[in-house]
Amino acid sequence: MKRLAERAQDLDIFRQNLVARESGHWIIMEDGRAFLASVEQAAILAHLEREGRSA
Repeated sequence: MKRLAERAQDLDIFRQNLVARESGHWIIMEDGRAFLASVEQAAILAHLEREGRSA
């Protein structure tokens, strides 16, 4: 979470409609899923670069 916060300092998951709060639980919205996929892809690419490989 700290690394994510460093890379996305203006991230507001509720205001940006990435996550919705409903009675007793949170729901990841479609934009939230897309954001998580992009973060995951960036992490994979960074790992491959550190390993000296390419995607």
